[in-house]
Amino acid sequence: MQRRSSPNRWVAMSPADIERPRTADADMTDELSTLPPAHPFAQAVLFARGEIATGRAARAEGNDGRTRVCARRAVGIFLQTIAPHLPADPGTHAMANLRTVAESELLPAVVRDAATRLLGGARSIAADAPWSTDPLGDAITIINHYVASFGII
Repeated sequence: MQRRSSPNRWVAMSPADIERPRTADADMTDELSTLPPAHPFAQAVLFARGEIATGRAARAEGNDGRTRVCARRAVGIFLQTIAPHLPADPGTHAMANLRTVAESELLPAVVRDAATRLLGGARSIAADAPWSTDPLGDAITIINHYVASFGII
């Protein structure tokens, strides 16, 4: 797996680079589910974890736009990786993936609402439409729902 260290430079990442130890006081909505390596979604969670880590770094720098993009990409890479296990095609890019989640009547409202907020950006803020004040939390909510629903969906 690779991540951008700057706009034009990629560096190699190992799972140790993106795995964060879970603290006892960590909020469940702040962490992605931990899966055993043999779980069918383990690789997808690993990919998403890398985007979440990049998003946290962007948030620490005060870069809200990049934080939102990383959250969207985390959901996108997760859903595209688990697509063979889903009943319907989630789409070919992150925004299509989020629209699929937001429009699915089969998903709980909390998951659909998180996807709707992630779809919103600067124009949504200006238009007083739904937008996410915690894009990483919304992404984690969506991903954790799919992990918890494995075998049900």
